[in-house]
Amino acid sequence: MSYFKRVQEKFGLVRVFEVGPYNRFEHGKRFELSGSICSASNSVEKITLINKVLTEVRSLLEQEFLDSGFYIVLKFEEFSHNMDLSLDDIFQQINVVNFHVIENISYEDKENELFVFLFLIELNSNSIEPLIKAFLARHIDLEPYIMADLFFISKDSRKYANLYDDRGIDFIDI
Repeated sequence: MSYFKRVQEKFGLVRVFEVGPYNRFEHGKRFELSGSICSASNSVEKITLINKVLTEVRSLLEQEFLDSGFYIVLKFEEFSHNMDLSLDDIFQQINVVNFHVIENISYEDKENELFVFLFLIELNSNSIEPLIKAFLARHIDLEPYIMADLFFISKDSRKYANLYDDRGIDFIDI
C-alpha cells in the first residue's frame, strides 16, 4: 500500500501535512532554531542565519532519523488543479539535482479553496542542503526560494518532522 494511502487511512492527510503538527499529536517534540532568537535585516545577516539554521536542522535530522534515514515530502498549494511549474522546473531553480519522486497525490482543500499537491521524494545527500536553504529563504525574504511546506519522513514510516520556518522544527512519532 502506498505511503500516502496509509497516512490517509490512519490520520488523514490534512491532519498530518498541515504546518505545526506538534499541536495536533501526542508525543511530539518541538525544537527552537536560531531564527527564534535572532533576526536578520540585510542579505549577509540573512545568509548567515540560513547557514546557522541549516546546521541545526541537519544535526537534528541526523539525530532523530539516525536508525532509518528519511525521505522528503513537499506540499504545494495552488488555486488551480494543475501546478504552475513542474517539480523539475522548481528543483532546477534551486539547484537540486538527483531526486526521485517515489509517490505523489493531490486533493482539493475545499475549506481553503486550494488544491494540494504532495510529493514523497528521495534526495541524495548533496541535494538536501539546497532544498532546505531554498525553503528557509522564503521565510526571510531571500531568493531563490521554494513555495512549499517541507516535511521529513523516516524511511520506516514511524516518525516525521515539519520544518515550519527558521524558528523551529517539530518531530512527531506516528
